[in-house]
Amino acid sequence: MRAFSLGDARALRALFVDAGFRDVRIEAVRRQRSVPSVDEFIAMTVMGASAAVPALAEATDEERADAIREIREEIAPEFEAVRVSEKLAYPMESHILVAVA
Repeated sequence: MRAFSLGDARALRALFVDAGFRDVRIEAVRRQRSVPSVDEFIAMTVMGASAAVPALAEATDEERADAIREIREEIAPEFEAVRVSEKLAYPMESHILVAVA
């Protein structure tokens, strides 16, 4: 599962090469993440996205709570594979990109 739009290293590299950068190097860094619950993970993600997604930034607390409930209903089954007791433990991969302008 790729959670983020720039999760594909080839697509990320292409964006930078097409923008004129050279010596583009990408390193994948993998870490095991853990959060106390599905609810906390979803709430944390929605609140973090509120800074970048205008619809969420302008939402009321009640609208955000509704969004969290809807998201939980839709994706909670996906998390069963990474549940450890009541916590979630899942691998997270980030791309570190270094390039010369």
